Amino acid sequence: MQFDVRIGSIYAVYRKKENIDFEFDCKRRLHDGFIYVLKGKGFFENSHFKEEVSQGSIIVLTEGSAYKVKALSDDFEYITTAMRIYPANWQTALGIQNLIHLDKQSYIGKQVDQLFDTWENRVSLYTMRTRIITEQIIINLHEECSRLVTMDGNDARLSPAVDFIGQNYDKAISTKELADLCNLSLSHFRRIFKENFGISPMQYRETVRIYWAKQFLKSDLFTVSEIASKLGYYDIYHFSKEFKKATGLSPISYKKGKQ
Repeated sequence: MQFDVRIGSIYAVYRKKENIDFEFDCKRRLHDGFIYVLKGKGFFENSHFKEEVSQGSIIVLTEGSAYKVKALSDDFEYITTAMRIYPANWQTALGIQNLIHLDKQSYIGKQVDQLFDTWENRVSLYTMRTRIITEQIIINLHEECSRLVTMDGNDARLSPAVDFIGQNYDKAISTKELADLCNLSLSHFRRIFKENFGISPMQYRETVRIYWAKQFLKSDLFTVSEIASKLGYYDIYHFSKEFKKATGLSPISYKKGKQ
């Protein structure tokens, strides 16, 4: 069984500029979508956190969510969208965060610009094109959020290993393979990885697998056996043992409690 996301109707893709007096309090959002900040500074708040946003920040919103956005400068400019995305629990199932701070040169930002231009200019087959671009944005946000531990403040030489684990956590990985990707000797790689992340490369890989196990369990789209297979465990017993070791709960208990 494979999880998939489908883009339904796209209702709006607007570019807006607000002054410092702007404040929007949404009690219940009508549609899925996102807000991508182009310029200036603003402030985002929901039930989980309050945080400043600026150029490159993307706020991911789902139908029914409550939040507040306000401008902190007179040049607060952003692209906002409204659409229908299926299934309803797509954000949780894909592990996409509510707020992501992207690099100013991020390809995701360029895709958002492309989405706006396609919608605004109504080019040939623009409805199909906007759906395709939106799907690409969702996929790239999913991949961006798969990097559980940011490389900021850590040794940049480890980036190839971290990225590789994030994309191949369901496959057999050796520490030697990761060291080779970083052009480091095995002993040196092990040492600086532990110094930077506080755990071994294989423990880090297990952390990634447990993270995605939680997302899959929350989604209600997979059985425990299917999740074990998707994450590359030998069998359901191996998965259950590792999951309980990491969380203190069995996968079934976690699924029922939706922690």
